[in-house]
Amino acid sequence: MITYPANVFWNQCRPWLARRGVVLYELRPYQANEHYKSYFWHSPANTGDSETRNLPYAICTDKCDSPSAVMDSKGCRRVACAQDAMHRDIVVKVIITGSMEHQIYQRIHEVPAELFTDGSTFPCVLPPTALLDSQRGYTFVAMPLWGCPTHIGDIQTVGGAMQFMRCYLQGMSFLHELRIAYRDVWDYNTAINRRTPFWAHSEEHREALRAHRGESDLFYALMDFDQSALFPIDASLEECRLPLSAADDGANLYKPRDTQLAPAYYNPFAFDVGAAGFLFRRYFPTVVPFVPGLAALFDRMTERSKRRFSAAEALLFLRGLEDHSSPDVLETEVALQLNAVETMDDANIYWSKLSPEDICLWDPYRTPVQPLWARSLDWMATHVNVWIALRFFRQTLRF
Repeated sequence: MITYPANVFWNQCRPWLARRGVVLYELRPYQANEHYKSYFWHSPANTGDSETRNLPYAICTDKCDSPSAVMDSKGCRRVACAQDAMHRDIVVKVIITGSMEHQIYQRIHEVPAELFTDGSTFPCVLPPTALLDSQRGYTFVAMPLWGCPTHIGDIQTVGGAMQFMRCYLQGMSFLHELRIAYRDVWDYNTAINRRTPFWAHSEEHREALRAHRGESDLFYALMDFDQSALFPIDASLEECRLPLSAADDGANLYKPRDTQLAPAYYNPFAFDVGAAGFLFRRYFPTVVPFVPGLAALFDRMTERSKRRFSAAEALLFLRGLEDHSSPDVLETEVALQLNAVETMDDANIYWSKLSPEDICLWDPYRTPVQPLWARSLDWMATHVNVWIALRFFRQTLRF
């Protein structure tokens, strides 16, 4: 879409956007070394006005007396930082008019705005605040500027972990209710309603966010729908399907094994829940001893069967665990195991942290051990040639 340098594109769009109440941040050249040259978006001085504290806008953690670099345009060429007519900080993304992504933003934009302004109803999805059609085949989507990356590994308490998982499942449930399959579960596709006037990948940004963890008005939200799929609003979540090739889209780390045996079609909504479950299994196994029911939640979200929770069921289950956890438990400090990817493959790691009584209590939710033939078939499918043969056979017979 942007076929020439991002700074040229956005500077050409600057007057058109300004006439519509969108004032882009200043783009300044940046050169880290002789091999890396880019342009950074610089926030205006003295950002952090209290007027921006209301949802869906983010709280600015610090004020800055001079323009400050907040985002590198090289890694996000389709995204710009700006302020709206009320001097609220926003991001502007350029998308193809009529594309699936455009239709998704339109469907979210049709939801009553009041839902996004009240903390008791906020659906934990970053909403578009305006869709500006350029009449040239592309549309500008304006959204509140939130903090990203969220640095999930910096969460320090049991309550903070529960808060993150609740927001994540609330956002996914909301999208699924709108029949939007997210399809891109990834650490960097989550934002936090705390932003800083610092570069997003700087230690200053990370420290500023860390100081606000656990606050009652803290929210996380899902964002970025360029990999998402839209279905008719009255479609059944259980019956929606996408072709196997579509499973290749989006980030790979948290994808469940639903497509390991090469089915002709898969359910993207169940796939979303499985991916979210593996995200939780990676970051929060050390929280399980304090909230034993999380072991059951993780298994029921990632189990490769019809027993897998829907997003709404997982959210309801998590809220039940949260309601039955005492304030002392939620305030307990916990050290997350960064890069604990082994828990994504071995559920016994977090089940082994439970007492025999807790294991007995939650065992009905535990993923049963696969029979030998199923494990053997899974192992064979890890070989490329076997998987290709399976794919050909199953697509030919359409099952």
